[in-house]
Amino acid sequence: MTFESCINDKGRADPKHKDRARLASEMWKEFADRFEQQGWSRHQAEQLAGDDVKRLLRRKLQSERHTLMAQITVERRNSLLVSRSDAPEELPLRALEASRASSNQTDSVVGLQEALMRQFNGQMSAFLGQHARDLLGNVRNVAKLKNIVRELHGEATGDGAAAAMAKAVGQVFTRSRELFNAAGGNIGKLDDFGLPHRHDRVRIMSEGFDSWFADTAPRLAWDRIENYWTGKPFSSDGTPPPLEVQRGFLREIYDNIESDGWTKRDVTWGMQQGQALHRRYSESRVMHFKSADDWLAYNERFGQSEPYAAIVGHLHKMARDIAMMRVLGPSHGLGLDNLVNHAAKRVAGDLKAENKLKANAKTARAMLAHISGAANAPHNETVARFFGGTRQVLSAAHLGSAMLVSGSDSVAMSMAAKTIGANPANVVSRHVQLLASEATREEAARMGYVADTLADAGNTMLRYLGEAPVAGWTERLSSFVMRAQGLSFWTDMGRVAFNMEFSGMLADAKSLDDLHPSLASALKKRGISDRDWNAFSNPDMHFRAKNGARFASPLYWRQAAVDAGMDVAEAERIALTIDGLAQEMTEIAVPSNSFEMRARLMGEAAPGSISGELVRSFVSYKSYAMTFSINQARQIMALPTGMARAQYIAAGLAGFTIMGAVGVQLKELAKGNEPRPMDDVGFWMAAGLQGGGLGIIGDLTSSSTTRLGGGLMGYFAGPVVGLGNDIGALTFGNMAEAIRGDETHVGRDVTKFLKRYTPGSTLWQSRAAMDRLVWDQLQMVLDPGAAQSMQQEGKRRLREQGNGEWWPTAEVMPF
Repeated sequence: MTFESCINDKGRADPKHKDRARLASEMWKEFADRFEQQGWSRHQAEQLAGDDVKRLLRRKLQSERHTLMAQITVERRNSLLVSRSDAPEELPLRALEASRASSNQTDSVVGLQEALMRQFNGQMSAFLGQHARDLLGNVRNVAKLKNIVRELHGEATGDGAAAAMAKAVGQVFTRSRELFNAAGGNIGKLDDFGLPHRHDRVRIMSEGFDSWFADTAPRLAWDRIENYWTGKPFSSDGTPPPLEVQRGFLREIYDNIESDGWTKRDVTWGMQQGQALHRRYSESRVMHFKSADDWLAYNERFGQSEPYAAIVGHLHKMARDIAMMRVLGPSHGLGLDNLVNHAAKRVAGDLKAENKLKANAKTARAMLAHISGAANAPHNETVARFFGGTRQVLSAAHLGSAMLVSGSDSVAMSMAAKTIGANPANVVSRHVQLLASEATREEAARMGYVADTLADAGNTMLRYLGEAPVAGWTERLSSFVMRAQGLSFWTDMGRVAFNMEFSGMLADAKSLDDLHPSLASALKKRGISDRDWNAFSNPDMHFRAKNGARFASPLYWRQAAVDAGMDVAEAERIALTIDGLAQEMTEIAVPSNSFEMRARLMGEAAPGSISGELVRSFVSYKSYAMTFSINQARQIMALPTGMARAQYIAAGLAGFTIMGAVGVQLKELAKGNEPRPMDDVGFWMAAGLQGGGLGIIGDLTSSSTTRLGGGLMGYFAGPVVGLGNDIGALTFGNMAEAIRGDETHVGRDVTKFLKRYTPGSTLWQSRAAMDRLVWDQLQMVLDPGAAQSMQQEGKRRLREQGNGEWWPTAEVMPF
């Protein structure tokens, strides 16, 4: 009986195998034809083809069984969560982003993602420290970075430091692969894996297939590229396969890149779009290059990111996908639907709960789209890039003094620490030590705590724009402003300080009951048992500082536990569960981003569409205030009694208002003005807004209100809409005045427009000098009525705010 007859009989005997039998038959015929073309007899070709098909189907069955087991595990977990929940209608939200106010305390995708990203960064802290971007956004030590790329490709460079860093990066790659596979993925081990690519779709499309193929094909290592259909390399000795095979393989990759949305995914071959997470990376590592130089040359011409960003970006994407798989299973969308269905069954008959579940499920699906990146797939890539870049340029122009009002972070950290039983004063003092002492920062790095923006320059921008910046010169510009004013450093050290104090508090707890009740309850609900805590609280596995203090850093403990013989999977579970909770608390202490807030405000509106760009303009500059508000509301609702809530609110109002007052005065000084009188109700209203992250309303309704726009309505419409209005006022507004015969103020308007939209013009260190030496002098030249206008502005400020100027308007010197 032939192989074909055998599999056809199997398909007829059992209908459930019909599709598999048809696929096997088609593969067998194709393989046999290829072997015959290579010179084998038909009989030999059919035997070889049968062996290949059996091996491939066996491997496919093993992979499917592995994935199915992961899906069953998640399905059982969902069923258990719903059965134990007293608010199952809220579970779809809390599985994605935690809330202290919720009784549904479970591992969240966002918490695990942040924990994994922080741990991956911590494992390669030396690499990040050596090669992170400088103030201008350039990667440092480029020559050594290229040596690291060569070492990752298995090429000895003789550079010991590069080899050590490549080894550390490779270990993180290995850990991420093993975690991914443990969650249901299927990434095979590949020696000298090298680096993944992020393909530049626009550049590749502009070149066309023939040009792209001519440049790419000769660089590929065909003996390392697996033929999806045979499970074997295209070549056994490195010689290129026939030209038609090369073109067919690369044509499919090219078509995947060309397909809408593939710029935001890894390139695959042999699978259709929309593959599940568990298949994504097993097929994306398909383009292997002959050497590191070939990788670098291809990346230079057709890549979206340089090697540093490729390394960090790959690991951060792996962190995201591992987190989604651990919580929602190998197919995250189906996993969320499964959780919703279990909850729907539980609340059936309760009309109020049913309606709430429907609304929450819709929000959860939008949240998942933002977490996975699907919501960022552009409707029109050119339009999306233009407006994304515009928002970054505007942030560079408008947010140069944000550092001066960031003192409220200290209050938020203190209050968050107090609610979990930590010492608020210790958090603030630790923050100051990290800001001032490199030795303290190095000690934190040894625990696994490194600055977020070493790895992701756009992390600080999330606080204000509500979106990750688009790579390019505009991203460098906005990141420069955040770095130059000190805000990135301040935020980074605040998050590190809170993590350190949290781990110090964990180290002091000999049992779960020694923790604050809310933390102990949350950990128990997430599966941490007394036995787990006994292992985690072992002082021999904690980090010891030079002063003898102990810190139970989850990353440090994980490595110590594995070295001591603990099962790796068990150590990972304990470390990630505890670290996930730690990162959720850190987000409350130092707010940066809320996916629930983004989903509720933005839905799934795609960038590059009219609705998508309008809503992104609306969210700009409001992200921090809204995230801050959501976090504080959750904190208040999590408190056990009305008295505790009242005390928290009173302490918060006092603390945030005082720090807001400091921020208001610092901003006035940065503008060249004297401090405002503090015996005025208006001042304390402004201080309250400032402390709550809404100080920009005061800015835009006072000092930045001009005949070119701005003001409260401009703030709510967003900076992009405001820019459009200002351009219209500058051009058509003055034209209309001229046509009517009215007096125009072109010179004044041009000066104010440039002052408002020049990147870096609001940097607090140089703002007063820029205003007096550049903008005032320019207005004096262009505007005949400049002196009178400036005098009126000074009188208005004195009348409304009561403060004069320490650097007089239009004067080249402050004295």
